Amino acid sequence: MARSTTLLPEAIDLHMARLLERVALAVGGLNSTVSSGFLHNIWRERARWIGYARALQLQGIELDEIDVISWATATPIPGRARFDTLVDPFDAFGPWAAMLAEREQRHWREDLPFTLQVPMGFSDAPLILRAIAILAQHAQATSDISPWLSLPLLLARMGMTKTPLPCLVAGDKAMRLAPRDATPIVRRVLRDLASQAEDGLAIAFELDTERRRWIKLLGEARKPGALRGLAALSLRAPILRPEQVGRALGLSRSGAGKALERAAEHGLLVEISGRLSWRVYMAPGLARRLRLIAPRLGRPAIPPALPTRDELGASLAAFDAEMEAFAARYPQLSGSAPRSDED
Repeated sequence: MARSTTLLPEAIDLHMARLLERVALAVGGLNSTVSSGFLHNIWRERARWIGYARALQLQGIELDEIDVISWATATPIPGRARFDTLVDPFDAFGPWAAMLAEREQRHWREDLPFTLQVPMGFSDAPLILRAIAILAQHAQATSDISPWLSLPLLLARMGMTKTPLPCLVAGDKAMRLAPRDATPIVRRVLRDLASQAEDGLAIAFELDTERRRWIKLLGEARKPGALRGLAALSLRAPILRPEQVGRALGLSRSGAGKALERAAEHGLLVEISGRLSWRVYMAPGLARRLRLIAPRLGRPAIPPALPTRDELGASLAAFDAEMEAFAARYPQLSGSAPRSDED
């Protein structure tokens, strides 16, 4: 059997058909859920961390999502060992984020850093299999991280998603070896892609739950005070320290600490350092995801309902408008680039 440089299966068996269906449902659900709005912008920041972490793993760099988040927020995670590498593992993050943010998406054939070999049956294959075939040739043409990061852009340019969804980074290290049988590798990539899409959808649901819980707290609080600004800050920068909150909201360190403690008492933040001073807070959903606190047992909690007098969701709209205004006022709080303590 000749070695395959395209990874386009000659036939689709029942197993692969089921995987294709799973990918279509997962990507389609994610695509419709994170279409627009303030929540979408927050989700994209989290999704970039997920996608870049997966790309590092495919590149053989043993860093996890928690390491990417620590770098992106310039916050050492208590109990997490520092990573040392001979090269900067995050040097591709900035250019990748800029490409993801481009408003006009080019044709998928543009900017390919290799000469595409179009295999037989390419035009008749499902879009996702065509994308995997292109990804395989890209991975064989270069040894850097760019092939893995290119998949979200490729899927958007081929029309599978409305915009690039950063978490849809998937692949397999064996793609670079031109194997004799492409089918097992394609199956693994499909499972990987479905898992990434399902993970991204779970993040979207978790963010929506956090948003509703903040709305409920702010609506019931007699004196919300700094909690309103803290709500916007915690959604955009899910790892918080009193000094950081104080600088952003114009509070003393003591006042910022009290606001964080108040939010933690209501379960909207969780303290992860275990220290009495120099404390670090994180959104509870992210803390559970990163296994910094114990996972919930039993069925997932039902998201808090909006006030009954607000059936059309005016509370959500008003909250999102306030959060967007806050984000515009403090653009330095974006999680798309690392920040130092002096920022």
